[in-house]
Amino acid sequence: MTNTASTGTETLSFTDILRKVGEIVASLDETDKVLNALMNLVTRAMNVDRCSLMLIDPRTEELRIRAAHRLAPDVIRTYRARPGEGIAGWVAQHGRPLLIKDLDDSPFASGGRSANYKNRSLLSVPLKYRGNVIGVLNVNNKLDDEVFSEEDEGVLTAVAHFVVSILERAKLRDLASQKRKIDADLELAQATQDAFIPDALPCWEDLELAAYRRSAGKVAGDFHDMLPLGGGGASLVVGDVCGKGIASALYMARVMGYFRAASDMHESPDGVLAAVNKLVAGESTSLAFVTACLVSVSPDRSALSLYNAGHPAPYLFNERTGTLRVVKSEQGYPLGVDANSLYNRDTLSLASGDNLVLYTDGITEAANAAGERFGTDRLEDTLIAHQGPAAEMVGRIVASVRDFASGRPRTDDQTVVVLRKP
Repeated sequence: MTNTASTGTETLSFTDILRKVGEIVASLDETDKVLNALMNLVTRAMNVDRCSLMLIDPRTEELRIRAAHRLAPDVIRTYRARPGEGIAGWVAQHGRPLLIKDLDDSPFASGGRSANYKNRSLLSVPLKYRGNVIGVLNVNNKLDDEVFSEEDEGVLTAVAHFVVSILERAKLRDLASQKRKIDADLELAQATQDAFIPDALPCWEDLELAAYRRSAGKVAGDFHDMLPLGGGGASLVVGDVCGKGIASALYMARVMGYFRAASDMHESPDGVLAAVNKLVAGESTSLAFVTACLVSVSPDRSALSLYNAGHPAPYLFNERTGTLRVVKSEQGYPLGVDANSLYNRDTLSLASGDNLVLYTDGITEAANAAGERFGTDRLEDTLIAHQGPAAEMVGRIVASVRDFASGRPRTDDQTVVVLRKP
């Protein structure tokens, strides 16, 4: 293409116009400034009365002016057109350029003129992204009283391609900015959530306690906590809020608050799960579904009282005798299912070498590349093969799951807690 366009006393070739467009795109960062600068350039380079860029608002499906040169501010602010309405609407509807050399001798003659603008010759080209029309680029009236040509259509179409790339770059930049904000919010949410989880677990001479918790993402729905009881006892709670993501993580913090409040209100652990259950059942949220296991440690650490609310049953493994059993106490419903659910107590006496292992289903449901799950059989084999401190058992379970998954990303939160009587 060899056509030229006049800009003041300067004549620009098609290549010159594209070079200047590139310079504007490269020199300006703000999208609106780039678009308005391009409208200014097109007006001068094509020697036209005015230029406007209209985009389809995805909410209203109306064409609205995003940038313009030599248009009155009130026109820019108030202009609306649906695809099919007027010249720009026709281009938006059909997705094809429209070159009108004489408006009076066109199907749009009756609606083409206004009190403010006398249109004679017009050129509109569609803005397309991945085959879809997202807007229209318009120029009106050659200042030298010439009419628009097919060469002008080629120039404006080329500029339209630049405009689309600018808009998509702006969208990607906005998405990146939103992602950075979300990441920052997640970092804050993670720090806030971690503050709820105890940094240090109780350290007794005659009872070891170790824990591991990792989320599938930045934040988790799994939780564990130590709740003080009167007389020197304590309760360990391990739980899992249904669902994933930020909503579940936020609700997890709320449920932990319920447990702490219920523990303060009860002298014994017997009513703690029931009290939390009533609070969760009263929530009007789809997240009001929590599994939990509460283990109360007697003041002399010789016995455990276990309460289960729909949570995976713990294991009791004695490393001295090699015996392993599932602590299948009578389970109540998960928290939030039935406000009147009752939770029975199962009492365990601890012998030397006993290990009580609590976990969430993210451990047994971890999958490898073939889609196989780690399962309870592999977990039991891992427990039986262990001898040593509680922290080492936790580490062995975590390593076994990790090796089985072969580096595959976690799809669910994972928590393991071990109580061991040396």
